[in-house]
Amino acid sequence: MNIANIILLVVWFICIVVLVWLIVQTSKTNKLEKTSGNTISGWIAREKNGELWFFMKKPNRIATMWNTDNANFMCIDSNLFPTLHWEDEPKKVSVTIKAE
Repeated sequence: MNIANIILLVVWFICIVVLVWLIVQTSKTNKLEKTSGNTISGWIAREKNGELWFFMKKPNRIATMWNTDNANFMCIDSNLFPTLHWEDEPKKVSVTIKAE
């Protein structure tokens, strides 16, 4: 296994951990309901390599990526928001999580 594969596995692991953390934090403040759901506000930004990231705080552009002063971020499906490019500023979004 080369270093690129190890880095990719670490990034995916971090994404999963952050997603679980977001769900736990949301469920602590609001009970999950099928009808209304829970909303998380944040920012999305596309990195130079095409990856799309969700951040809890507005990120800053650093070289070829976006970064914040906290660890509350996660990689999301790069096919979402196809009109958002590396050259664009981060976009404010709201994410609704509903229990099934």
